[in-house]
Amino acid sequence: LTGHNRADEIVKYAHARNVTKVIVGKTARPLLYRLLHGSVADEIQAKSGDIDIYVVPGENADKGASDPTMSSQATEKKRGYKRSALIVLMCTMLAGLMHVGQLAEANKVMVYLLGVVFIAARYGMGPGIFASIFSVILFDILMVRPYFSFAVNDTQYLLMFAVMLGIAILISALTARISQQAEMMRQRMQRTEALYRLSKQLAGTTGLHQLIATVEKELADMFQAEIIIYIVQSGRKLVPVTSTHEYLTEDFIERGVAHWVFVHGKVAGIGTDTLPQAGALYLPLIASQGAVGVLGISQKEKRSFLPDQVQLLETFAGQIAIALERDQFADQTKQMMIDVEAEKMRNALLSSISHDFRTPLSVIAATSQQLLSTASDVEPERRELIHAIVEEANRLHRYVDNLLEITRIESGNVKPDMQLNVIDDVIGSALNSRKKELATRPIEVTVPDDIPATMMDSVLIERVLINLLDNAIRYTPAGTQIEVSVEMVDEVLQVSVSDHGLGIPESDKERIFEKFYRHDTERGSERSGTGLGLAICHAIVRMHSGTIFADNNPSGGAKLTFTIPVTENHSVVAKQ
Repeated sequence: LTGHNRADEIVKYAHARNVTKVIVGKTARPLLYRLLHGSVADEIQAKSGDIDIYVVPGENADKGASDPTMSSQATEKKRGYKRSALIVLMCTMLAGLMHVGQLAEANKVMVYLLGVVFIAARYGMGPGIFASIFSVILFDILMVRPYFSFAVNDTQYLLMFAVMLGIAILISALTARISQQAEMMRQRMQRTEALYRLSKQLAGTTGLHQLIATVEKELADMFQAEIIIYIVQSGRKLVPVTSTHEYLTEDFIERGVAHWVFVHGKVAGIGTDTLPQAGALYLPLIASQGAVGVLGISQKEKRSFLPDQVQLLETFAGQIAIALERDQFADQTKQMMIDVEAEKMRNALLSSISHDFRTPLSVIAATSQQLLSTASDVEPERRELIHAIVEEANRLHRYVDNLLEITRIESGNVKPDMQLNVIDDVIGSALNSRKKELATRPIEVTVPDDIPATMMDSVLIERVLINLLDNAIRYTPAGTQIEVSVEMVDEVLQVSVSDHGLGIPESDKERIFEKFYRHDTERGSERSGTGLGLAICHAIVRMHSGTIFADNNPSGGAKLTFTIPVTENHSVVAKQ
């Protein structure tokens, strides 16, 4: 808040915001100081009306610790009093010349008043009041008989002294107030101009490094300070993006303070009550989605920032955070557009290839099957070759079907036909479709009698089971048992297909459901595939509002499980 009277501004703000309680700090002041300057706490309490005022004692400052900013202000204040005394002496010399020339007393008084006005405007109220009193004393001693004495022969001089002192003090106070208001207005204009300039620069800048360079240049010129900016990268790790200030980026304490500011979202560092041993002031860069980084700023000689400077920096930090978030969103949008276009191109290519492959593959499969059925009199070697053609054509046909299926699912053309079905029938149909491949493998099916009928698309769920069975066949040797089990867990139908092969590495348990991802222990062997079977399973299960996951059996081998909610039987929504 800015204004002439602190108590008035606080009370006005409290009434405007419907504040009901105000906490005021109280520091120990000498009686003379309180008589001359009053107490902010007492003024607030007198003007508060129905607002509750809580006065709490402040902490005594450490006399051994020196604040460079306060020391500088004290030095400047002393200098103002010294220069005020010098100006009054100069006015006395000019008034003395008038006195020698026997000019009227009013002329001498005007000289002193002119000096008081200049001092109040230049150095403030304190030096102005000091100059007023000092002027009256010198005028009495040097200009009024008897000279060099406080005695006054003519009582009219007493009235003149009182009026002169009163006018001098009043002019001093008014001049100082006008000067203070002008300074406040100048500071406001500077803040507004600085904020406008930074906002304009950020609005016209794109790219992370260009944004950081713009911020560093503007703030460094404005505060004559060193700037360090941390941004968040993968794993919510803070990384400095400026490297010109090694003591800020490499010092363990400085990095620790920056990390604390990022985690807690509060200002810390030099000049604050939190981690004041740091060499810089750190502010969080908080945008709409949370903290995106940390701004660090360090003045020369490690001086503290004034409250209005901290307030301005907090405003800058908000603008910088919005600019960084906007740049991140732009990068994400650009990457999403690239991914969407790539996905469209890939789906179009897959669709084109699969359709173009399907017709010749059907001809090859049908022709080779016909050759095999009429090759009873052919040599065993040729018959074996024809049989291999039939097997490979059928396998390639399944790959093309998978390509078509995943393309149709991702394009949104597949809608589940939800009807009440019994899972036993779906499992039986899936096993029957793979009867030939499962001829050399023991199959164990476990379905409790109390499993209810469930809303599902039996054709799509059968496709899921077929792909899971194919996966178990591909990754286990002939003669290995495969188990299919069903159970109810918390109103959810849970279907599992287990094998006794090598199992699934921990790093692959999530990735095996991605498109074109394969875990092949023997590349180029009969186990190799397109990596689409489990991706199709994942998409179909999501259509049924279920989940699918992979695990390993305690005795060895993989266990793939998918679930279908039973409680949503009449309100299943297809999800893409």
